[in-house]
Amino acid sequence: MITVARDTGLRRGEICGLKWTDLHKEEEGSYLIVARQIVRTEGGIKEETPKTRRSFQREIVLTPNALAALESQPKRSEYVFTTESGSPVRPDNFSRDFRFVRKAAGMDDLKLHGLRSSCISIMLEVGNDVRTVQEMVGHSSSRITQEVYARSRRDLKARAAHLFADKVSNKVSEVGESA
Repeated sequence: MITVARDTGLRRGEICGLKWTDLHKEEEGSYLIVARQIVRTEGGIKEETPKTRRSFQREIVLTPNALAALESQPKRSEYVFTTESGSPVRPDNFSRDFRFVRKAAGMDDLKLHGLRSSCISIMLEVGNDVRTVQEMVGHSSSRITQEVYARSRRDLKARAAHLFADKVSNKVSEVGESA
């Protein structure tokens, strides 16, 4: 579940709600269709549509690691991630189990939602356009993707400054040559 969270940016309830029928494998690549989420209620858990209108029925292309993580799951029921009895994993139990894993890894500050944030930030950092990332993670608008998740790193700022300087330098050289 952690690998899928890290590599897809899915919300925890969406991961818990994945069913085998949501997984599609094709020659060009494998993907998921996000059709539901599992939420906790006073009476237990239930299925709901994902958080936003743009979250529902969105296509998530899988990395090789995410596909391997999905395929490694035992097929106990229609859900991909289940308890021993075949019930879907509860989102709060996923968070609890993640806390144990992060503690064992010495990463006490990392939160489960931080995997989503990191996925979004990295997708933007490597040059994906905001609209594509917004659609992949199911944000209601690209504004959320940009303002909440698009963090700028110092090395990216340095790259931007160098690209700017190179462009300006080339323009100045062109003007000097033509004068």
